[in-house]
Amino acid sequence: MSYRSDIHDEIVSILGNISKTNGYVNNINLVTKKIEDIETLSTFPTLSVIAGSQSYQIIDEQEKLYSVKSSFVVIGYVKSDTDTNNGAILSQDCDDLLNDIKQCILLNDETIFDNTEALEIKLQNDTAIYDFDNNIATVMLSFEATYNEVGILPN
Repeated sequence: MSYRSDIHDEIVSILGNISKTNGYVNNINLVTKKIEDIETLSTFPTLSVIAGSQSYQIIDEQEKLYSVKSSFVVIGYVKSDTDTNNGAILSQDCDDLLNDIKQCILLNDETIFDNTEALEIKLQNDTAIYDFDNNIATVMLSFEATYNEVGILPN
């Protein structure tokens, strides 16, 4: 198991705790590690956590110590009831979900640090893509986890 995999697993686990009972706006019933097809989903909102690229910086060449920055994207799938308010309900639902995701990651960063080798979690940017005709949307939040590894740098 790699540090990156540990961080990926931990993010999936903590995002599964998003619920109204825990003080969030949404109840998340499904968090996966794969991109979902919004057309076939039956549970909303659903989250996917996707591992992205990695970059490496040598800290100590002799000790084979390097810093790794791994990117991740959380994709949220939103479906609203019939929106007769020109998309305002769907837009608000997207904002609420993005805020829940950010809050969950930021409030649990110590848990992530304690359970993995992550040294820093840095939220980067978010966006939403709307399909107002079908009252569905996809939100995306990217973030970066930094950690140190010892070993031979990947090519």
